[in-house]
Amino acid sequence: MSRLSAFDRIGEPEEVADVVIFLATEQARRITGTFVDATGGSLLGWTSTP
Repeated sequence: MSRLSAFDRIGEPEEVADVVIFLATEQARRITGTFVDATGGSLLGWTSTP
């Protein structure tokens, strides 16, 4: 899995938690997207359309 990551390592649960905590703050009030890629870059260039 780490070879698929842009960071060449597997992320830690705390790193995802940091994003979740940030999104719950007032600083994230302008973020309106519904998808946050937390794959460490393993989906870079991936598309869901054939």
